[in-house]
Amino acid sequence: MGMGISYAAELNFLLMVPFVLYEMAKFERKDVAMVMSIQSAFDIFGRLALPILSHKSGWHPRLMYAITLIGSSIARTILAIFCDTGYVVLACSALWGLSKGGKAVFQSLVLPKYVPYEKLATAFGVQMMINGFLSLIIGPFIGNNQLTIILIDSPGDAG
Repeated sequence: MGMGISYAAELNFLLMVPFVLYEMAKFERKDVAMVMSIQSAFDIFGRLALPILSHKSGWHPRLMYAITLIGSSIARTILAIFCDTGYVVLACSALWGLSKGGKAVFQSLVLPKYVPYEKLATAFGVQMMINGFLSLIIGPFIGNNQLTIILIDSPGDAG
């Protein structure tokens, strides 16, 4: 269940960031594209580098998954607080991408360590089903709240 909540939170945050940066932090579209490109580049780097680092250091996938969850949480929190400061947004985008890439790798490695081989397909199926249900439940709730916040914060045409 925890991995499903992490997945749903990551997906919804990823989908909301461009709108928040453009509409609320008043970033230009090219700046939003730069932030998302940096996040994607560090995501790829995290997928390639963190498994090697984990193997060389002898750290278990569960520990690496926990570290990437903490890194992602820190980056998202700082990004939410300081979303109008350019360099902070770029640095948080890099940390968030690195954590996101590592999380994608280690999330797939945690389950096989704790589930017997005979039940692995069922466990992955249950995990995917929980991810889908949580995304369907949490997504519209966050979208409706974001729309309400934008409508309240926008100055309107009454001037």
